[in-house]
Amino acid sequence: MTLVQSWIDSLTLLKPKNAQLFIMVTVKSIIETYKLIRYWWWVISLVWICFYAPILLRAFDFVPEGGQWIDILLTISSWAYQLMFFVTCMATRPSVMKKDYTYFRAQMPMFLYLVLFLIFFPKVFWPGSLSQWHIFLVLFFADSDRRPKNFIFSMWYSLKMIIYNYPLLVIMGICLYLPVLLFNNILFVNLDSPNKILAMNFMSSLVLPIGICTYANVYIKKLHDQFDLYFAR
Repeated sequence: MTLVQSWIDSLTLLKPKNAQLFIMVTVKSIIETYKLIRYWWWVISLVWICFYAPILLRAFDFVPEGGQWIDILLTISSWAYQLMFFVTCMATRPSVMKKDYTYFRAQMPMFLYLVLFLIFFPKVFWPGSLSQWHIFLVLFFADSDRRPKNFIFSMWYSLKMIIYNYPLLVIMGICLYLPVLLFNNILFVNLDSPNKILAMNFMSSLVLPIGICTYANVYIKKLHDQFDLYFAR
């Protein structure tokens, strides 16, 4: 499959009939994922607590001396957001296992790979992003046998999926990211950097399943349509 032909094929998803079916499937996936939030409510609570803590402290004129406390909140919020990102990916991916506490606990060893990657390559998607490559990486790796070498392969497969579906992903990215970007820049424009990140993590936690479910369904469809691009027969 040539690159140009792949780009043309990727855009067929936007045809009215195809788009209607894709939207219906995605909406169903989003609803189901929101229902599963009860299994990781404490992760969301951490993100929310870190956001509201500075507001409440300033409201009661009780601000600790020094700036270390805001750094601690920022660290907790950022790691909690990454964990929420991961479990949301696990919630939206197809699985024969029942998605309950047992299922999510079974996925946690895979999160350690992402933790190491975030520590050694913090500029790639840290602290709180929703990059297409990040989502595809998690999904590819989850569908592998989860050995270290397959984490590297998953990084490459994720990049290939972006390259071969670039026009479609650009359009989707604009539709999903632009409203959030404008909203955050308008609402949080007067906040300093740490508080802005706390606020953006908080707002992103509210809508995280929408973006992940959308790209997860793109992943499922394109993995089926372009299987030979990622796995040799």
